[in-house]
Amino acid sequence: MLFKPSQLLAAVLMHVLLLGLLLGGVQCTPKPPQPEIIEAALLEAPREGKPPPPAPEPPKPDPVPEPPKPEPKPEPQKPEPKPEPPKPEPKPEPPKPEPKPEPPKEDPKKAERLRQEAEIAEQKREAAAKLEAERLLAKQAEAEAARVKAEAEAQAKREAEELKKRAAEEERQRKLAEEERLRKEAEDKRRAEEKARQEALQRQLQAEEDARMAQVIRAAQITWAQMINRALERAWLRPPGNTDQFICKLNVRLLPNGQVVSATITKSCGSPILDDSVLKAVYKASPLPLPPEPSAFVPELNISFQPRF
Repeated sequence: MLFKPSQLLAAVLMHVLLLGLLLGGVQCTPKPPQPEIIEAALLEAPREGKPPPPAPEPPKPDPVPEPPKPEPKPEPQKPEPKPEPPKPEPKPEPPKPEPKPEPPKEDPKKAERLRQEAEIAEQKREAAAKLEAERLLAKQAEAEAARVKAEAEAQAKREAEELKKRAAEEERQRKLAEEERLRKEAEDKRRAEEKARQEALQRQLQAEEDARMAQVIRAAQITWAQMINRALERAWLRPPGNTDQFICKLNVRLLPNGQVVSATITKSCGSPILDDSVLKAVYKASPLPLPPEPSAFVPELNISFQPRF
């Protein structure tokens, strides 16, 4: 494994820093102070019979601690020269393959027996694999049959539901159509009854109006006939020497303004002289008076003329 020059330089600097810290720590450790030795002399001789009492030891002065020596300042480390990158090692030559030992010769009977056992084991494996494949195929066939059956049942269920929905929709549409037909029939019947009632009422009103108008027209025509008779009496001149009572009938055609178009005797007055005098009176009275009711006017009248003496 080759290292980069920057990695090698960083490793060397790290080792130099660690070495400097170790050396500086050893120099900065203070030495323990040496205890002072005090010398003493015996002043009195010891008495006989009694051992001299031990002289009291003078109190030892407390050792004065030495002032701590100033720690030497570490000298600035000089940057070490960059190490040269290691030269790549030569690749080792691959080992030469050792000669394979010759296989020992086998017993032919044993080899035949092993071969037969291997064939039997292979046949068993093939039979087991065949059985497993047949089992998997049977399982897949069952799963496929179950899937097809489930899909067929689901499809049949969907078709049945769709058929049911369609039948329900058709029944709803049929009921709506039947209701609409009954409503239309009822509406047509109501309209027909209303129309028949209106027509019956109209006919009744028309009949009443016609009856009323007929009465009005009859009354107006009676009045109109009297007005025409009076107009003819005023215009009629009795022939000299004729004093007989008579009645004659005339057919008179008029214009809407009462102007006489023609006059004809339908029943004679009794003599041509009287008939001629009546016709002259009709033309002389033209235009004849009109009826008080305009609807009572007819363009052709049958008049009965009977003068009053």
